[in-house]
Amino acid sequence: MSDSGAWPGHDLRVVESAMLEMAVELHPTHLSAEGLLQRIVSKRADALEIETARQAIANLRESGVFHEHDDGLLEPTRPTLRTAGLLTGALGC
Repeated sequence: MSDSGAWPGHDLRVVESAMLEMAVELHPTHLSAEGLLQRIVSKRADALEIETARQAIANLRESGVFHEHDDGLLEPTRPTLRTAGLLTGALGC
């Protein structure tokens, strides 16, 4: 799913990065995995882009970047917010 000449929506690292950035920017608002997917996927008819986005969400959950609440909403974890704040200079996280 990662070809440097491919559509950015097919590059797993690009999609993971975009999802992380979006989730941090939206915080404290939280989205479901499906809601996040809908905000990220630009070509709804592109099955590979959708699959890449689903894999990105799964990877971010598995690596501890996102916490999934019982109601299905995803939230960036506290360490994720802290790290993002350090990287962007927004230390109010």
